[in-house]
Amino acid sequence: MLNYDYIAGAKGTLIFVHGAGGSLKKWRRQMSGLPEGFGGLAFDLPGHGSSSGQTPDDVKTYAAASADCVRAVASPRPYIWVGHSLGGAIVLTIALNYPDMLDGQILIGSGARLKVTPENLEKLKQGIVDPNIKRLAFSSFTAEELIKAEIEEDMKTSPFVSYNAFFACDKFDLMDSIAQIPQNTLLLVGKEDLLTPPKYSEYLLNKLPRASLEIIGQAGHMAMLEQPSVVNAHINKFVN
Repeated sequence: MLNYDYIAGAKGTLIFVHGAGGSLKKWRRQMSGLPEGFGGLAFDLPGHGSSSGQTPDDVKTYAAASADCVRAVASPRPYIWVGHSLGGAIVLTIALNYPDMLDGQILIGSGARLKVTPENLEKLKQGIVDPNIKRLAFSSFTAEELIKAEIEEDMKTSPFVSYNAFFACDKFDLMDSIAQIPQNTLLLVGKEDLLTPPKYSEYLLNKLPRASLEIIGQAGHMAMLEQPSVVNAHINKFVN
């Protein structure tokens, strides 16, 4: 499924890639708050949301599918990819494997390596989704109404889809490669992110040749939902 906000003669296109077990709905506050003059493209990763097909268990396959999706739309350049968590891993992989498809990147709550706890992987493998683990994605400042709504939405995703996606995260490791990525990069991370702590983004900051970092207060792993106006303001500044 695609959500595409096309603007004739746009300054460029923001391409949003969600995380493991999520959907394009995670970007609703960004798609409704695009920088002036920019188009936006959000899509469901294979097996997620309304997307059909087999769910990959490696980031390279997700990256290839994402690049194909953008090619099919042929939206205005430059392409600024925005990836959250697994989506950030996908964006980094696109930057390395398909550099002609990426003009800049914004990584939210992501890293060069995304290890998953063995306990969580084993539960998903058995078909068990633990809503208490999903609560860890949110800051202590986040409204309970939003947390419950997001957990309810995430519970619609098959645990086996989530297992493959989180398995892909667990195998992902570009720690020795990211210095080869020359494009401008904005790193955003919630100050209270327990799943991909700020140190992950600080590592990227130190390794990527052209990167800047903003730590978002009163936000956890879902900063784009918890503090959308702050995230949107940083996106707007980056593209302009």
